[in-house]
Amino acid sequence: MAHPRSTALCERERIRARLVDARPALTHRLVVGPSGSLTLPVSAGRAIELGRLPQSGVPTWVVVEPVADGVRVLRPRSLEDCADLALGALARWSATRACAEGLCEEHPGPVPRRGTLRAVP
Repeated sequence: MAHPRSTALCERERIRARLVDARPALTHRLVVGPSGSLTLPVSAGRAIELGRLPQSGVPTWVVVEPVADGVRVLRPRSLEDCADLALGALARWSATRACAEGLCEEHPGPVPRRGTLRAVP
């Protein structure tokens, strides 16, 4: 039987490889945290974190996604699903940031800063 730590390291590297295969730009953004989790900084001190939490006494992989009012913990069904959930969280975060900055299709144009006026055509 493999040592639990070496199993977790192998699993983490499989997840990292899947993330980098899907999005090569993530190669230099993924960071290993002190607990051994994979951390993907997004902005404003927030990050998507992939780590292991116990469920019924057995450590399982989770994806912790930042949301407006805190975080959402996602429980993948497999290691591949873990990477896919992280990529989905990244896409949601990017869309949320784009919308907040007025760069999405629903809210075109920059969002005016407080105290500024916007010309109306």
